[in-house]
Amino acid sequence: MMKITKTTQILFIALVVVVIYANSLKSDFAWDDTFLIVENPYIKNWQSMDVVFSEHVYYGANKVSNYYRPLQLVSYIIDYSLWKLNPAGYHLTNLCLHAISSILVYIFIIAVFGSSGIAFLTALLFASAPVISSATYFIASRADLLAAFFILLSILAFIKYCRQKKRLPYVVSLACFILALLSRESAIVLPFLVALVFFKISSKRNFKELFRETYLFFILLIVYILARVTILNFVDGETGPAMTTYVAGIPFLNRMLTNFKVLAIYLRLLVLPFGLHMKRVIEPASSVFQPDILLSIGLIAIAGIMVKRLSRKYPSILFGLAWFFIALFPLLNVYPLSVFLHEAWLYLPSIGFYLLLSAVLLKAAYKKLGRFITGGIIATLLVYFISFSMLHGVVWRDSITIFQNTIRYDPSDPNVHANLALAYFDKGEEEEAIRQCRYSVSLNPKFSGGHNNLGFFYAERGEYIKAIKNFKSSIKANPENAAPYLNISLAYNKLGYYDKALDAITKCIELSPDYYKPYCTLGLVCFNLNNYQGAERAFKKARSLNKNSYEAHYYLGTLYLENGDTDSALKEYEICMRLDERDAEFYNNLAGLYIKTGEAAKAEKAFMQAKVMDDSYIASYNNLGNLYSALGMFDLAIVEYEKALSLEPDNPEIRSNLAKTYKDLDKASKSK
Repeated sequence: MMKITKTTQILFIALVVVVIYANSLKSDFAWDDTFLIVENPYIKNWQSMDVVFSEHVYYGANKVSNYYRPLQLVSYIIDYSLWKLNPAGYHLTNLCLHAISSILVYIFIIAVFGSSGIAFLTALLFASAPVISSATYFIASRADLLAAFFILLSILAFIKYCRQKKRLPYVVSLACFILALLSRESAIVLPFLVALVFFKISSKRNFKELFRETYLFFILLIVYILARVTILNFVDGETGPAMTTYVAGIPFLNRMLTNFKVLAIYLRLLVLPFGLHMKRVIEPASSVFQPDILLSIGLIAIAGIMVKRLSRKYPSILFGLAWFFIALFPLLNVYPLSVFLHEAWLYLPSIGFYLLLSAVLLKAAYKKLGRFITGGIIATLLVYFISFSMLHGVVWRDSITIFQNTIRYDPSDPNVHANLALAYFDKGEEEEAIRQCRYSVSLNPKFSGGHNNLGFFYAERGEYIKAIKNFKSSIKANPENAAPYLNISLAYNKLGYYDKALDAITKCIELSPDYYKPYCTLGLVCFNLNNYQGAERAFKKARSLNKNSYEAHYYLGTLYLENGDTDSALKEYEICMRLDERDAEFYNNLAGLYIKTGEAAKAEKAFMQAKVMDDSYIASYNNLGNLYSALGMFDLAIVEYEKALSLEPDNPEIRSNLAKTYKDLDKASKSK
C-alpha cells in the first residue's frame, strides 16, 4: 500500500480550500467592504501609512470605532496596488490566507503531538468548516485571517526555540505576536496559548521555567494594553462603542449567564452549522433558572464530563479544549463587545475544537467502533462540511444576498432592511431600494438612519422635495445624527436655497467637526454664495482633515481654475492624479489647465483619457475638437464635433463649432 506523505497531505489541504472557495472569486464587494475598501481613500496609496498606523480601522469611513487593525488596512493597500477595485483579487488574498493557515494548523499539530493523522484531520476540518467560512468569504473579516496566521507562525517559531534554544526563532515568535496584535485585538490570547504549548512540549513543567520562557510575551501584552487605553484609544467613555452598544447595557452577571447559551450555540454550529447568518440576536439571560440557560448548562456539563474522561487517555483532547476556551475568552463579553455571538469569531478557537474532535474520532471512536465505521463518520462529516461551505458561498455573493439571508432569520430588524435597501440602490434597483427603506421606517418610525437613506435615494433621483422631507424626519428622530444635516444641505444647495444649505451644513460641522466631507459641502455652498474666500477656507480645511481626499483637492483645484489661478489649480489636480479616483470631468478640466499653460500634447492626452473614463461625456469631445481646430487640425476636429453631435444632436454650440470648422477646412484647402 502506497504511503501518503506529509507533502501529499499538505497539497490535499490546499486543494480542499481551493475547491471550496474558488467560486468566491466571482463575488462582489459586500457590506463593510464598501467602507473599508471601495470608499476608503487611505487604502489607495502607500502615502497613507501614517494614518493607517495612527487611526482606527474605520477612520476612512468616518465611523466611530475602537478597532486598531493597521495590518488589515496594509493588506488592502497591497491588494489595491495589485488589483485596484477588482474584488476577485481581494477574495484571492483571503483564500490564500485561509489555505496557508490550514497548512500551518497541520504543521502545528504535528509539532506538538507528532501525529500526522490527527493533524491531517484537524486541518481538513478547519479548512472546510462552514461556521468559519464567513471569515474567508467576507473580505472585511481579513483581520481574523491575519491574526490566526501570525499567531500560528508565532507558536511554531516558539516551538522551534524550545527545541533548539536558538535566539532567532524566539525573536521571530515575538515579532509575529506584534504583527498579530496589529491585525486583531483578540490576539491578546497568544501569551496564554504559548504557555499552553510550553506545558505540553517542555520537559520542565514548572512555573519558574514558564515565566523565564514567556515573560517577554506578557510584557508585550501589557505594553499593547497600555497603548490601547491611552494613545491608541479612539473613543471616550461616554460615546465609545463599548458604552453604547446593546450588550454594554446588560449587567455583567447577566452577560456571563448568557454565555452558557452562546457556548451551546457555538458548539452546535461547529458540528451542525445549519442556520448560518450575520447579525444574530441573542436574548440576554435574566436568571439561571431560565429553561434555555438550564438546558445549555446541562449540555455543556455533559460534554465536559465526557471530555474529562477521554482526556485521561488522550491528552490532545484536553489540549484542544483548553485552546478553544483560551482563544474564545476575549470574545465572551467579559468586556462588552458589539454583539454576543459572531460566527467568524470562532476562526481561531475552532482549531482547538477540531483538534478535540479529531482526537475523539481517531482515538476513542476508532477503538470503540472500528476502522470502517469511524472512517465512514469522518468521510461523511468532511463531505458535509465541504458541500455546505461551498453552498454557503452563495450567501456571500454580494450585499443583497447577505441581507436577504439575514432577513430570513430576523425579518423585523429595520437596520437589516435599511442595509438591504442600500445594497439594492448600489445595484441600480432603485424601486426595490425605496420599497425596502419604506418598510424599514414602518417597522420603526423613529429610525433616523432609515429616513436618511430614503432621503438619499430620492435626492439621487433628483426628487429633492421628497428627499428634504425625509431628511427632516431623520433629524427629528435623532437631532444628534450629523448625516441628515449633510444630506439636506446638499439638497438645499441643488435647489438654490443656499442660506438654508449653509445653516444645515454649519449644524453638521458642529456635530462632526473632524470629518472632511461637511467642509467640502460648506465650500460648495460658499462658492454658490459668491464667498470665494470662505469656499477656499472650507476646501483647505477638508484637505487638512483628509490629505488623501480626492474631493477636497478637486474642489480646491476647480475653485482656483475658476479664479484664474492656473498654477495652484494644476498643483491640486496633479495631486488628484495620484489618488486614483478620477472621472471624465476631472480630465476635461485638467486638459483645460494644460491648454492655459500651452501644453497642447498633455491637453490632448487628458481629453483622450476623459473619453476613456466616460465615452458619453460630451464636453470632452467638444473641447478636444476646439483644441484640434485651434491647432489647425480641422479633419480631427470635425471627427470630435460629429461624435459630440451624435450624443446631443440639438446642441447649438457644437453645431456652430462644426459649421465653423468645415469653413476653416475649406479655406485651408483653397489656400493650398
